[in-house]
Parts: sequence; structure tokens; C-alpha cells
Amino acid sequence: MRRLVALFLTALVLATLAPQAEAQTSEPDSRVRAQKPDSRLRGVGKRVVFSTGAGDARPSRFVIVRNQGGGTMNVGPVTITGTNASSFSLEDPAQDTTFSLGPDEVQNVEVLFDPSGAAGRYDAVLNLPTNEAPAGTVVQVRLKGLNADGYEMELEPTLYKILTTLGYEPGVGDPNRFPDGNLLPGLTYADEVNAPFWRKRKAENKVSMTPLGRYSTVTPNSCCIAGWFEQGTGTRHELQRFPGGPPPDGGENQKIFPEATGRIEFSPPGNFGVYANNEFSDQGGRPFRFFRARAINGSFRPGLWIVVQDQSGGDAPGMVKNNDYNDFVWLLRNARPA
Repeated sequence: MRRLVALFLTALVLATLAPQAEAQTSEPDSRVRAQKPDSRLRGVGKRVVFSTGAGDARPSRFVIVRNQGGGTMNVGPVTITGTNASSFSLEDPAQDTTFSLGPDEVQNVEVLFDPSGAAGRYDAVLNLPTNEAPAGTVVQVRLKGLNADGYEMELEPTLYKILTTLGYEPGVGDPNRFPDGNLLPGLTYADEVNAPFWRKRKAENKVSMTPLGRYSTVTPNSCCIAGWFEQGTGTRHELQRFPGGPPPDGGENQKIFPEATGRIEFSPPGNFGVYANNEFSDQGGRPFRFFRARAINGSFRPGLWIVVQDQSGGDAPGMVKNNDYNDFVWLLRNARPA
């Protein structure tokens, strides 16, 4: 018995001292994410979204590549493929086509959107080959662009084009989904909820209302106060304002992902509604409509909603309600109908 124990202990020591090749191998491990504010999107695939109007130049966007492994990660050659690949390009091909990253190093791959002039949606794929295991791994990021005919009214993109560019399509697969045009005021579409008031879905978390799009009347000054109000008291709580100015550079209008001053998170104590300027979610005429934030593949996350508004006055003289419901688009998170 002693001899067997001794042999067993000797084998155990030798096994412990032997090199553990597999355990010691450091493999690269990439993480690729889009530049903010693409992180505002929830429930859709990895994508970088661009928008412009009348072919106006807009800022480039970034895809951030990080090596989270212990070894060197080689990336490249980076390519852009897909239906509208020629409308997207690397800002600095010499730097971003092929590069190497050490552990925890980061590279910003800068992408430009230059549509051909035709209005509509643009689609391509950014391909990032790496030496990450398994061999031949290619990380792909969708590039989505929206080019409007121009500014205001019939020159604006439809709500359908805005949402599908972002990756959402409420009612996908349902003949009652909203159309590629104006929404009928007397019809309730698939994935739509007629709810003037809302409340937290999870009491321990905050609610957020994130601007996804603004295709409203061009205004010279900061405008369009948006926020939430308490059911019962009507007390307003301002969240956001949007800078004004002439296109293309002067204001946060006629674009996807408008920049707003203020905040997006709030913690209502009970039931709440939403408002913008002098319009409220509990008033007649349906200035606001609410849709489940269903992705194009049909999936959705509970507590995630698309809020759209069709303004009927208050921002500029002569504004009329036209039922396009693309004046403002928000993503409402951690909410349920009251």
C-alpha cells in the first residue's frame, strides 16, 4: 500500500510540474462596438448608423476594436462589402486597413458615409478579419445609412424608413404593420398600444427616453422641450431640449440620433405620461403613439418601446399635423402600459 501511495504522489508532482501548454496559450479576444450614440440602440444587431439630408456632409462615425486577450491580435485587411459598399469608406485607409493590437489596446476605425445622391436607405458591411480563435474569424458590423430628399414635409424620410434603418420594424410579418408613409389616425397598427400613461416595468431600475430621430420643422433657436409628467398632478419634468439652426450644421433636426441637451433617465414614482412642448400623451388627436420595439428579425425585449410624435404646432408658425409621426422618435426603456 505504501509503494502505491508513493507512486501516486510522484506521478501527481510530475504532472503538476509539467508545462501546461493549452492553459498557458494566450489567444487574442476582440471586442468590436460602435461609437456612441449607436449604443442607444437596444434589441438589434451590431450596427453603425448614418444619416444625411440632400447629400449634405455629416460627421464620420467610429467602430472601436479592442483586444481583450493576452496575445497580439492582427486585424485586416479591413473591407467594406454589400449592396451599397461604394457609399461607405474608411477615412484613413493607410491606418485602418491593416493593424495589430497588443493586449487591451484599442483602434478606432473611422467610417464615412457619402451617398450617391439618391434618397433612401443604404446598407453595407464592415469586415474585420482577425487571428482570433477559431482561425479565420471575421467580425462584421452592419453599416446603415439614410439619405433624405431634403428638409421638411414631403422631402423627409418616412417613419418606416427611419425605424428600419435603425433596425426596428414593429409588426414585421403582420399585414397590419405601419406603412411606408403616413399613419392613419383612426387605426391601431400591429405592435401598437394605445396607452396615455405608463409606469416602470422593473421598480428597482430607472426609465429612459432616448432620442433616436428628429425630422421636425427647422427652427432658428433651441426648441422642443421634451420630458415626462405625473398622472394626477400633471407636474412636468423636463428631460431634453434640441438645438436649432439652419441645415446642415446649425441644428439637431432632420437626422437620426439628434444630440439633445439634458438627460434621458428618470425615476417616476407612479404612472407617467410623456410630453413635448405643448402636446401630451393623454390628449386627443394622438400626438404620441407607442409601438413595441420589435427588431427586423421579429424579436423584441420586454419593456422596450418606440415612441413617435407628430407635432401640430408650437415650434414654428404654420406647422400643421400631417400624420407622418417622424417629428420625434424615442426609445422608451423599462416601461409598461399603466
